[in-house]
Amino acid sequence: MNFCLRPHIPDDLLERYAMARLSPVECASFEEHLLICPICQERLAGVEEFVVIIRAALVELGVEPVGRIGAQAAVSL
Repeated sequence: MNFCLRPHIPDDLLERYAMARLSPVECASFEEHLLICPICQERLAGVEEFVVIIRAALVELGVEPVGRIGAQAAVSL
């Protein structure tokens, strides 16, 4: 059951969060929603998994990935 009263986080924000590309203000709002929304928590986990796979592929190809995964992941899912 979803107890979230606000709209879910858009995909582009999930992706930017996973790549540590949100501003501090965006990050605070995002994490506030994430604390109460299991649907967005699950969606974020999928995005983070995808980012990890892409970064590993880039490393294998000898391309240096930009940024870090989970740099903002202070929320324990």
